Amino acid sequence: MWESAVRCRLLMDWEGPLLDPGPGMLLALRRACLRAGRPLPVEEDLSWVLNTPLEGALEALLGPGSEAERTQVMANIPVYFQRWGRYWCREQAGARAMLGNLNEASSVETVLFSAETAPGVQTLLTHYDLERSFDRILCARRQACMQCKAATAERLSRQCDPADRLLVWLTDDPRELRFAKYVGIPSIAAGWGRATPEELEAEAPAMLAPEPHDVLRLLAGLGSAREPAVAVG
Repeated sequence: MWESAVRCRLLMDWEGPLLDPGPGMLLALRRACLRAGRPLPVEEDLSWVLNTPLEGALEALLGPGSEAERTQVMANIPVYFQRWGRYWCREQAGARAMLGNLNEASSVETVLFSAETAPGVQTLLTHYDLERSFDRILCARRQACMQCKAATAERLSRQCDPADRLLVWLTDDPRELRFAKYVGIPSIAAGWGRATPEELEAEAPAMLAPEPHDVLRLLAGLGSAREPAVAVG
């Protein structure tokens, strides 16, 4: 078992490092298009949409002259994702084993860090059988935006005593990597998420984990690492 020379408090969200929201997003897209009176063929492969700016993808799907429908679909996708799509996410390969290894490491405290409210997060964790996978759960009192989440991270950074535990943020979201750097939290870029390696590297994270099993090894090297690290092998 790998152990870190430094006691760590590891922040992560459920979306990205643990669950791939792609299937749920496509379900929400289909429901939103159906609601707008523009149902998409069931047999059509829509996986390309996940790597395409949404407005351009909708124009390609719905055709020119569909501004009203596109506006309606864009407004309804988040609604349907919250209602149904988030229960259709795909578990990231190796993520559950990663959590198990982190929880066995006495030097690591795992914290689910979400902008969602506690009841919503608890429902999700129960649905995916992850309710016992975290030492702490940190949620918004009300549904929060990305900026609110960054402000919470900044407050955590000020409150956390590095002599007690080092705060580290694991994420596949380039925006969160940027916020982590801004507030002075060492970050681990989750290379198995939706962002490309180029998008992750552009934010210069403190560490890059190509696969979930690399995370604990990177944490184990925090005591001696002074340069940005990448787990290899």
